[in-house]
Amino acid sequence: MFSLDSTNVIDPNYVHKAIKLLYETNAAAVYGRIINHQSLATAKYQWRNKYLFNGDFDYGNEEIDTESLSTYATLTKRNHILQIGNFNKEMRHSEDQELAKRIKANGLKIIASPNLFTYSVKEENIFSMYERYWRWNYGYKKNVTMKELLTITKFFTSRAVKFELKRLNFRLAFFTILCPTLGYLIYRHKVL
Repeated sequence: MFSLDSTNVIDPNYVHKAIKLLYETNAAAVYGRIINHQSLATAKYQWRNKYLFNGDFDYGNEEIDTESLSTYATLTKRNHILQIGNFNKEMRHSEDQELAKRIKANGLKIIASPNLFTYSVKEENIFSMYERYWRWNYGYKKNVTMKELLTITKFFTSRAVKFELKRLNFRLAFFTILCPTLGYLIYRHKVL
């Protein structure tokens, strides 16, 4: 089964490469990385690419067996997924992470490939990016304590904001300062 979010496009050979990996590794699921489509280049999309998609991260060149699953562009073996109960249709979000736990608990593989590219063509505002950041990174938790929120805020301000300010990326620094608090508040209002 192949799933592709409607706000994404893939390289022409993505599915072919994913099928090959699926069978060579005997995996239950294969997926790649996501970055912005080249048509989205403003500061807010630079922020999304860097902090939401981890687009600047060096994943190397080798596929890895991972604990994580992101279903924005994923090929799965139907029989494996049905055997472990399929997606949990009761979940409003984070269903891919819940499925990943069951895949791994059943001794199956999830392969992440740095050589499979998905391109987001979704146009959105910074607030929807903040909400998505929280849903993707903390959505599995029902509640985030004030202490956890402060720890996350401290991380953003001590590392990410300093990094952007050193490079004189004032817009990215500004977007980064707002992410922990606004992201949490938007997420709480919209999702919970």
